[in-house]
Amino acid sequence: MLPVDARVSRVARRLGYGEAREDFTKTARSVREAVAKELPPDIDAYRRAFLYLSHHGTATCTEADPHCTVCPLLADCPEGQRRVALNCRFQIADFRLIADCWILICTLKSEI
Repeated sequence: MLPVDARVSRVARRLGYGEAREDFTKTARSVREAVAKELPPDIDAYRRAFLYLSHHGTATCTEADPHCTVCPLLADCPEGQRRVALNCRFQIADFRLIADCWILICTLKSEI
């Protein structure tokens, strides 16, 4: 049985395993069942999966500010791909805003 704490749950759900439920026990069960389908029935595989997911949740896939752009799992992570695309759109919007402000400043300077 895979132990599922908050980090393991967060990482696994972002990778597409399990569903968020109102009750954490139900969320953990959902994650545990989804991940178990991918693992061989070997206690060592479960131990390694827990350690890898937990470490990844601490180092890269943090709760408030996940580091998706440097994540080695990005290609297989629907949530990471969504976040990177969203961040890219914000950066493009920020660039357009800066460009519009620059044009406005240049226009105002030429009128003075």
